[in-house]
Amino acid sequence: MNRDRRRQSMIALLLIMALAQRTCAFIPPALPISNASLRVLDARCSTTRCSAARSSSRTSMSCQWPSPSAAKRATAAALATAATLLSLCGPVLAAADLESLQDVSAALSQGTKGTTDVRGEVADQFRKANNYGSVADFDKAFKLYSSVIKYAPGYIYGYSNRGNVQIAKGDLEAAIRDYTAAIKLCEETEGIKVPDLWLIHLNRGTTYLALGQLDSAIADLDLAVSLNRKSDSLTLANRAQAYERQGEWPKAVADYGAAIALKPGDVQPWWLRFALSLFQAGADFDALAYARRIATKFGDAPEPLAALTAILYGRGDTVEAQKTWSQIALQERDRYLDAQYLSQQLRWPPKVVDSLLEFGRVVYNPKS
Repeated sequence: MNRDRRRQSMIALLLIMALAQRTCAFIPPALPISNASLRVLDARCSTTRCSAARSSSRTSMSCQWPSPSAAKRATAAALATAATLLSLCGPVLAAADLESLQDVSAALSQGTKGTTDVRGEVADQFRKANNYGSVADFDKAFKLYSSVIKYAPGYIYGYSNRGNVQIAKGDLEAAIRDYTAAIKLCEETEGIKVPDLWLIHLNRGTTYLALGQLDSAIADLDLAVSLNRKSDSLTLANRAQAYERQGEWPKAVADYGAAIALKPGDVQPWWLRFALSLFQAGADFDALAYARRIATKFGDAPEPLAALTAILYGRGDTVEAQKTWSQIALQERDRYLDAQYLSQQLRWPPKVVDSLLEFGRVVYNPKS
């Protein structure tokens, strides 16, 4: 894996795992790490349950449908994995917290020029900060990154890497401030070249998405797409999630489809969002095809079976819908007939919610 790809994988993983505990914002695809993938799903504020066997040469992962009971354990494990990779990846443009918004304003108002290079003691402090981050000692890492920024206020990677720490600590607003500082330093310094500027926009856009600021999220993710030299499935899937939440179903379908096209044979839990968006957009046939693939791979999980039931029933195939529904454990069924659970926790599109609720009233429990 080349260096840029390792950078992208690490920071995206770090962001997602930290934010997954705070918001239903992300539906990222597989993120390659070493010779394997750590798959993360946040369609409902949870992560995939992964078992990892780490050796000196590779990290192997096996992934299943996410369960709420395993979310915190998976988050902690994945965050530790991301931190381990931090020192391997070198400078990464990502969000970072400023000790105060005034620090940013002061640095930029003084005509500070952005730079991607530091030397001497400042460089040593930066390396030490990376090392502390690699062992998840985020308090010490934060202090050292802050010191780097104090003595080198134009150092873009100082702001960005401190953002990794603040994201891990859950301070999203502060992370936004450092993303913004790093971006402004890039934009206001003539002649500077930052090839991974797109990654700052990806991370800031993802953080805006976590905060529910959808217009700002889409603006940043648009820039990430335009600045990156090649398609990136994480950017596309996150932008699709933002479009979903705005009710822009055709746009969500287009981005999910483009993200899946990058790895069309690697069925992931987040593909369910694509199937649901297709159904909402009126592409019932394609929605059914993807829902079947997901249910086949994750047949022990109730959510893909419930979604497939809704799509089948919505297409008029009541018999097949009943057969699919019967595969869901009895103790799980009532939850999937709760409108609030479907729309607020799972964030299912309204057409899918209506279809499954009607199935429950008319077919599953006609006397209710």
